Amino acid sequence: MIRQLATADFGERGVDAVVQALARPAAAATREALGRVADIVDEVRRHGDVALLELTKRFDGVALSADQLRVPEAEWAEAEAAVGGALRAALIEAARRIESFHRHQLPRSWWVRDEHGSLLGQQVTPLDRVGCYVPGGTAAYPSTVLMTLLPARVAGVRELVVVSPPGNIYVALAKRLVFGEVGIDTIAGPSEVVVIADAGAAAAHVAADLLAQAEHDVLARPVCLTDAPGLAAEVAAEIPRQLTRLPRAAIAAAAVRDHGAVVVTKDLAEAVEIANRLAPEHLELAVADPFAWLPAVRHAGAIFLGRHTPEVVGDYLAGPSHVLPTGATARFASGLSVEDFVKRSSLIHYSPAGLAAAWPHLAALAAAEGLLGHAEAARRRVEARVEGAE
Repeated sequence: MIRQLATADFGERGVDAVVQALARPAAAATREALGRVADIVDEVRRHGDVALLELTKRFDGVALSADQLRVPEAEWAEAEAAVGGALRAALIEAARRIESFHRHQLPRSWWVRDEHGSLLGQQVTPLDRVGCYVPGGTAAYPSTVLMTLLPARVAGVRELVVVSPPGNIYVALAKRLVFGEVGIDTIAGPSEVVVIADAGAAAAHVAADLLAQAEHDVLARPVCLTDAPGLAAEVAAEIPRQLTRLPRAAIAAAAVRDHGAVVVTKDLAEAVEIANRLAPEHLELAVADPFAWLPAVRHAGAIFLGRHTPEVVGDYLAGPSHVLPTGATARFASGLSVEDFVKRSSLIHYSPAGLAAAWPHLAALAAAEGLLGHAEAARRRVEARVEGAE
């Protein structure tokens, strides 16, 4: 049911061949889809809420009026009352942990004074307004509400707007089209997990972790890398047994069949090398000494260390946001954090003595670039010697 590979089967090309076999082809954004999204964005730009209401009726089959776009207070109260005690307690605990973690991420404003008395610094300012989308579709994700809104709230964002479209190619293309006019976090793709496991890992646990990702989406990618052939065989055999217990078995089975793999490597170092090449959204180090291997991991959205740290704790409760880079973008991107909801302004205050000391260097650099006006802006001040000028 799940592909079984071994780097040894590919000779010297072992790592390259496995990475190529596991690599997910870039999503082909069809001209038709791009055109549709561009038309929708243009409609909303020109007609605002009128277009939004018409599009909601067209695509969702729901007729709304303008005053129904915002969820009324009575509906909020009714929904809150419907949340059971166990779920309420879980959401409260998750919120507490998420908020606590993100307070450690808060960047600070600061000043330094140089040797000439000039002041240099950084001012951190929260964004005024943020929109968070919580994917709808085949499942509901209250955890994503917490994982997106709480970092923004910790950052100090004043206005938070939540919407719940399907998290599909149309949302991704819309984010791409408006980027530049607004900021975005990342363009998300299907979920993925890579589990690096040694002979001491429990096959049932590894299989469960693979299926936990697989049940998200038929396009999810669950991969196990192990230096233990026996464990690989056990994991492959365990997956069908556990599938029968899952309500979303059809989705998970399709993901495992089409995008999953169990790979036998010559050693754990080779497994880590493959993981770095894949740059997964989630990476589990289900090995005897995960902290010894941590320095070798260069590319992963979130890293789960040890056999008692399943990826699910990151989905719901641990604290870091579960909004993570997918599709190998962990090579250059990070998970959602407080820093996504603030901006930094550089602060510069030169004293007269500081400007005079800088003048020879400013003149030389401006001359090298042929920008006389730049040099003049400094020269006139230095020659005027206006003491106490700000």
